[in-house]
Amino acid sequence: MHPRKLIFLAATISFFSKGRTKVHAEVKGTVASVPRFYLTRNEYNQGMMKNSAWRLAMVTDALSQCPKVCVYKADQVKKKFDLEPYVFIANLVSMVES
Repeated sequence: MHPRKLIFLAATISFFSKGRTKVHAEVKGTVASVPRFYLTRNEYNQGMMKNSAWRLAMVTDALSQCPKVCVYKADQVKKKFDLEPYVFIANLVSMVES
């Protein structure tokens, strides 16, 4: 059995539905059948937390003949996914002179 490579795809798009209602979709995708994605700090802070039009469009089985797409509102993402900080950036606060 060969290990399956995990490929993550991402894009930000806007589309319109139901008349003039504007929806901002963050599209995430994986070749796996189980949804797993990376969300940047900006996508989280400016999109998910502050934008009521924000949606996550999660594509699973992305490279198959039959990919699946689920669209979630921000409150649904918080309930259905365990959001865990993954990367921290470290900036030098001050330099001590010797």
